[in-house]
Amino acid sequence: MTATLPKPPSLNHYWRFTSKPFPHWYISAQGKAWREEASWILKAAQGRSKTITEEVGVTLDLYLCRHTDLDNFAKIILDTLTTSKVIEDDKQVASIQLRRFKVPHMVDERLELELTIL
Repeated sequence: MTATLPKPPSLNHYWRFTSKPFPHWYISAQGKAWREEASWILKAAQGRSKTITEEVGVTLDLYLCRHTDLDNFAKIILDTLTTSKVIEDDKQVASIQLRRFKVPHMVDERLELELTIL
């Protein structure tokens, strides 16, 4: 399965912390919006309604105009694969290849994902 997604928000924009009414972390509005859009794209790219239960390999090519920590994106993407029910659990991911490519403009930023059943 392959899919092209919009650039995910960084962890700093995806997760938020509050101490009211009790201390807890939550997904920001920006994070929820990205996850919902990404879920629709992933389900369409999957082309089947059955959740993958086998081990998978994931290749993530991030096209970014600024240098950022690549590991900030991996967790968000793997969690989105799970919440969108493409895979059953991110424990199924046996291999991750994460690469960054430079693009000249923010409008060119994107994530190209390839998921392979092993």
